[in-house]
Amino acid sequence: MQALVVAGLAAAVPAAATVPAADSDQLSTYVTARAADALGDPARAAQLFANLSRERPGDMTIRRRAIVGAIAAGDMKLALQLGRSMPIAETPLDLRLLMVADELRRQADQFIDLANLQEEIGRDPAERAQRAERRRTEPEPLDEFESEDLIET
Repeated sequence: MQALVVAGLAAAVPAAATVPAADSDQLSTYVTARAADALGDPARAAQLFANLSRERPGDMTIRRRAIVGAIAAGDMKLALQLGRSMPIAETPLDLRLLMVADELRRQADQFIDLANLQEEIGRDPAERAQRAERRRTEPEPLDEFESEDLIET
């Protein structure tokens, strides 16, 4: 079965690949990556496409395949590495969302826990009881108007 899949991919490589002046090693890597993808091994396919992308840095089609495969395999680190040197207009939507999530995660690491600042900016809990007592003893100002104070429009 695998031989049949590899043979079918090898026959389709010239039409589907963007590997115009590829040497035989790059072509072999491409076919192996496509076969791994077709056989349900996205991690291996992503790694092979990533290796091929490093050899052919200007080939955005190969890079996109590597990124999509890395995301499918759960290798977010690889997907982010491949996407950093790619023009944002050419990045897959999945990668853009992953980049946003990664940036939010990085910013969350820098947030200060407000519980740590409680002594500096917090109020004394005893003040809360005093404020509640004042509210009970001091009447609230009335916002009622007499009917003659109102102007009809």
